[in-house]
Amino acid sequence: MPPRRRDRRSHRDPSPSPSRPSGPRASPSSPRLRLAFIVPPLLLLVLTVLHFTGLLSRSPPYPQTPGKTPLSVYDRGLVKRQVSAGEILAEHARVSENRSRRHFPNPVLAYVTPWNSKGYDMAKLFSMKLTHVSPVWYDLKSDRNKLSLEGQHNYDAGWVSELQNSGSLVVPRVVLEAFPGVVLLKKKSRDKTIELIVSECR
Repeated sequence: MPPRRRDRRSHRDPSPSPSRPSGPRASPSSPRLRLAFIVPPLLLLVLTVLHFTGLLSRSPPYPQTPGKTPLSVYDRGLVKRQVSAGEILAEHARVSENRSRRHFPNPVLAYVTPWNSKGYDMAKLFSMKLTHVSPVWYDLKSDRNKLSLEGQHNYDAGWVSELQNSGSLVVPRVVLEAFPGVVLLKKKSRDKTIELIVSECR
């Protein structure tokens, strides 16, 4: 019987060999990685600045002061059922030179928000035409059935006095952030709400 031949092929180790990286890995401090984190926010900031300055759009930026015209909205044909977007864009920054004579006999309510300072100026400018001005100042909140009125820091005594001297009634708007069931269904909560609002308006 002939002797067996030894298998000279090397036996491979069944355990997988550690994989080597196919290419150079970027370290966290590499310039490319840093640029990838810096460029997008910087580009967004530049686009935002260009947008608000009017350089990004074809139309000119909004004027800082409203233009005046001797013609009323009736004379300019703006009081109608169908108003186009072009008319709004063309006329939104123009106001009438007439600040006192009213064309509308019914009450006129204007809202003023603290984040738009121009609204305060426009309310004073046309206070003779506004019967009621409602500043968006206050929030009524509840914490475990305890009611609180916030927003007192928005109150501007000088501005309110100027409007009242012109004949406008200042009626602040109160945003109800409390659960309505707490405020409306319980008499004690209703009385507390009225007390908070009345004491602030005195």
